[in-house]
Amino acid sequence: MPLPRIRSWLPSLIAALALCAARPALAAGESAAPNGPGDPLLPARRVFHHHRPITSSYDSATATTDVRVLLDGGRYFLWTERPRIEVTFRYAGAALAETPDSVEIHFRTQSPQFANTNRLTLETGDSLSVTSTTAVASSVRQHVGHVDHVLTFHLTLPQFARVLQAPQLTFIVGDLALRLKPDQLEALRDLGSRMAPPGQ
Repeated sequence: MPLPRIRSWLPSLIAALALCAARPALAAGESAAPNGPGDPLLPARRVFHHHRPITSSYDSATATTDVRVLLDGGRYFLWTERPRIEVTFRYAGAALAETPDSVEIHFRTQSPQFANTNRLTLETGDSLSVTSTTAVASSVRQHVGHVDHVLTFHLTLPQFARVLQAPQLTFIVGDLALRLKPDQLEALRDLGSRMAPPGQ
């Protein structure tokens, strides 16, 4: 190839190589989900070792799909109370085309809880906590001898992705707390890995 022609495309080649070098490679186990710059990444899709079923359902009336995992079914007997916790995300249509921007946490108790005073605190075990805003929804159902109260909280995608990187996780609402077992935390990471469309 003549030397003048090489000189003509050499600057473009150098610039392209510099651009590639400037892009950090994804670490193993990370997904290129479209969070904001500097935000933590969602887990990559892989085999997660847990026994919590992750289910999805399509609602033809709203043309949306809900994907959910029940982390704990709750336990209520005499003075024993363990909250029921379910985490869900929703996307438009029957096939995931883009990463949802938030998740919902449904926290059910049988003790009196108040949506305008109780907040969800997520203690991550690494000196940082993520605290959501006040519950965005509250529902009460009367039963014989007790009352079910469900509070719904929102976490943004960056908040949720940050939580999934934590070595441990405790849900706290009012005076109730539930620390996730490794199996439960693994199920939550599995749910997070499904928020990015296949191939991302």
